[in-house]
Amino acid sequence: MSTGSGSSTRTWLKRRVGRALEGSLEQLMERERAESKARHDDLIAWLTKFERRQRRDVYTAMERSAADDSATFAVEAFGDVQPSFHPHDTLRHAMEQSPSTGLSLEFGVATGRTLAIMAETRGRRKVFGFDSFDGCQSTGAGVLK
Repeated sequence: MSTGSGSSTRTWLKRRVGRALEGSLEQLMERERAESKARHDDLIAWLTKFERRQRRDVYTAMERSAADDSATFAVEAFGDVQPSFHPHDTLRHAMEQSPSTGLSLEFGVATGRTLAIMAETRGRRKVFGFDSFDGCQSTGAGVLK
């Protein structure tokens, strides 16, 4: 095959494949556009229902009111105290604020993680953990199991 013939074959092939792909790509893009629009419309409908429900739902209003009351109380009672977002941070802060003398005790050791935090915070001072390994014998309402 000569160079000229190969070049014209390549050109013909590019045009042929290009047309075939162009049609397929246009169909694919149209299908994607339609799916995207359907998802968008579904999301807008859901958000509209959700927003409307949030404005009218008494339970949600009660939760907002309780959260507002809690926030007001926290500001009044604790001022500008830095909040702790994890119980381990709360424990570390409490251990740092506790007197340097005296005992550090944990009742109900379980995994030992909080006991380790106490020991880490206390440095060389002794920390004691106690556990019966029987679990809590109370339902939490002052009623024994």
